[in-house]
Amino acid sequence: PPTRKVIAPPGPLGANFVSDEDGLAICSKVKPESSIAGLLLPGDRILACNGADTSQLNHDQLVAFLTDQKDAGRELTVASAWTA
Repeated sequence: PPTRKVIAPPGPLGANFVSDEDGLAICSKVKPESSIAGLLLPGDRILACNGADTSQLNHDQLVAFLTDQKDAGRELTVASAWTA
């Protein structure tokens, strides 16, 4: 699927993730007050964060990875093609 870049500032993303039928993390909800509301959408998969491949991470792994990165700005490579 086509990809796009989403720039997330430092701090929490304000998004929820679930594991899909393959066990991989997809976005299930973005809070309206999130700095990336409208940029990250339900059904999106974060394929990379600051160049690190996150495409094969499950929910717990992705949340842990993004939490570790929360003090820095993040460039997310995102693809939309999944259903949450």
